[in-house]
Amino acid sequence: DPSGNRLAADVTWTFTTASGTGTTSYLSDLAYTVTANGWGPVEKDRSNGEAAAGDGKPITLNGTVFAKGLGVHAASDVRYTMSGCTAFSASVGVDDEIAGSQGSIIFQVYLDGVLAYDSGTLNASSATKAVSVDTTGKTALRLVVAAGAGGVDYGHGDWADAKLTCN
Repeated sequence: DPSGNRLAADVTWTFTTASGTGTTSYLSDLAYTVTANGWGPVEKDRSNGEAAAGDGKPITLNGTVFAKGLGVHAASDVRYTMSGCTAFSASVGVDDEIAGSQGSIIFQVYLDGVLAYDSGTLNASSATKAVSVDTTGKTALRLVVAAGAGGVDYGHGDWADAKLTCN
């Protein structure tokens, strides 16, 4: 105690300390378990281009260029298996390569099959939206970009700066 008095008997405690921070990994650096894309392949660290892999441009949302992320085309479905993860975050929107009010799409995040985030309908003139989802205790992450009222045409969506934080 503060006065220097000793305990009457020896005591042993066992405890575990947890790190205050986890490891953050970009989704484009991780292997997905399932992928489907409306046009061409899902692009890692590029916007959705044409039919070939790697033919996209830099991921760009409202003038901001992102070095990391996933470029997709509606309708897309990208899935990951998680273990010990606590957070998913990304910036989402229609890539700048689409002009005006075109590209009507909806971003959705599912955790263990349950909808955890819905962006509402976005188009090329919409502001970039920040996504932040608590993934504690979940094992399956599913990222969906669905076509909005305008259909799949111009449905180039970006999961910019998409990352998972895990212990």
